[in-house]
Amino acid sequence: MKLTKRICTTAAALITLTSGLAMANDDFLSALALERAQFSPQQAIEKINTNFTGNIVEFELDDHKGKTVYEFEVIDFAQEQINKLKISSDDGTIVKNESKSMTILGVNRLDEEDRQALTALNNSEFDLSSSILELSEKYDSQVIEFELKNEK
Repeated sequence: MKLTKRICTTAAALITLTSGLAMANDDFLSALALERAQFSPQQAIEKINTNFTGNIVEFELDDHKGKTVYEFEVIDFAQEQINKLKISSDDGTIVKNESKSMTILGVNRLDEEDRQALTALNNSEFDLSSSILELSEKYDSQVIEFELKNEK
């Protein structure tokens, strides 16, 4: 039995939780990787919040050179930057940090819906780290993916 819940918050965040005995292979591998991680998703989020400005709009487990990493996308309106980060689940080392401008030839990469979703997130009291902890405890599950969505 696979139990997948998608939970929408007031900030229009979508979080995927996975628990159960017979999970799909990808979910099982993700859960196993999280179980073996020495550096938790919450610690990775805290590291990003301490070292970068902006909003985390996406989080997922990924593979980088054969190692499990947490992959994040962080959008910083003030700096007009989009950062893609990969943080080692072994020790919290930032193994990849790509930054690009939010504008290309004067045109913003974000459409109006994306900007509205980020504005809603900024105006909310949503805290990704505490939400992951709360959901993990409530559902005895692990968060394996997060993505900001603007669903009306």
